[in-house]
Amino acid sequence: LPVELCDVIIFLITSTKDLLNLALTCRQLCQLILPDHIDYRRVVCSTSDEFVWEHLLNRPDLAKRVYSVKILDDAESEDED
Repeated sequence: LPVELCDVIIFLITSTKDLLNLALTCRQLCQLILPDHIDYRRVVCSTSDEFVWEHLLNRPDLAKRVYSVKILDDAESEDED
């Protein structure tokens, strides 16, 4: 399959565990999944976490891989640390 089609299929897989299992099936999928689809798949932070938002703003290649975002209020954010 073309890389672009594989990327679309991989993006539709919601479970990180399933992604890792798929990455173990062949080298081509591993090379696509591990660097591009695991990091930043789920972003959990507060709106005041400027580092994360600036990083995603400056790295559109990572931002396009974000599958879900959970915005925490400041009290929840402190509990996560």
